[in-house]
Amino acid sequence: MSSDTEILLKKKRGLFSLLARTVIADSYEPVIGNRLRNEILSAMEDEKDKELRMASISSSMARREKIGQALDAAREKLSVLRSEETEARLRLGLVLFEARKDGALDGRIDFMEEDYATYIRLQQQSRSPIKRVLTKIDLSGFEKDLANRYVSYSKELFSRGLEDLVEGGEFDALKDRILLLGRKIEAQENAESLLEGKLESEISQYGEGYEEKESSLPAMMEGYGSYLFESGQKWIDQDTPDDILDIISEILEVERAIEEAKRIERTEDERRKALEIDALINDSLSRIDALEEERKRIDDKINEIRREIKQMEEEKNSLLGISSERSGL
Repeated sequence: MSSDTEILLKKKRGLFSLLARTVIADSYEPVIGNRLRNEILSAMEDEKDKELRMASISSSMARREKIGQALDAAREKLSVLRSEETEARLRLGLVLFEARKDGALDGRIDFMEEDYATYIRLQQQSRSPIKRVLTKIDLSGFEKDLANRYVSYSKELFSRGLEDLVEGGEFDALKDRILLLGRKIEAQENAESLLEGKLESEISQYGEGYEEKESSLPAMMEGYGSYLFESGQKWIDQDTPDDILDIISEILEVERAIEEAKRIERTEDERRKALEIDALINDSLSRIDALEEERKRIDDKINEIRREIKQMEEEKNSLLGISSERSGL
């Protein structure tokens, strides 16, 4: 099929769809095809509903993106606040442990006693070289874990309600900072939870997203238009609107153009096949000429061999004749 024919067929299908849309838009109801018409009207309503839902989903996706950005920002801020709180607790724990080493803590703050006893033991030097090496290794391990121990001291202080037993200087500043950061963290956690709830609500209402499916309406329109055109004699009359008649006339013109294009295409195909046959004939004639030449060469070779045979016969006869004369003497 030539490109011209394909273009005309595409135009014809487009005119079928235009005919269907025009009939529906004009509220003109032919006496045939009511079932197809009703199916199209129903499909058009479905398309409107789909477009509305798609618009809602698109809006939801935009809202989700904004909520997601806000949620990421909230989580990042919460991470920073927690990191700052950990640093403040670590410093408070360090100050507490140093105060315990200096004997400057209230005796009710006793949760560091086991660690303090271990620290003192590890600080003591042994006379044995092996024990000194082992003690040094244990001390190194103890000191590596001090950061976690300091943070746990700070948490124990507040969880047991003993924070008022340490006062003054850096203690007050660190306690105030930890309490302030705790309030900020709580507020930020609430904000994060609120944003997560909004995001879950959007997802539950509209789903994770949408999958665009190809609409069947264009094919239905084309089929309805084709049916109306093919059955035109059953419904076209003097009351048919002019715009509908114009479309039918255009379809008829396109059909004539399609037939002409197909006729030209058939002619071109026949001409091309005739040229192909001519090429085959010429090839066969060339092969015949080659065979004729080969046959002439073979005939010449055969005649040459026959002449050689004749010469050999003559020579043989000549020799036989001489032999006869000698035998008569």
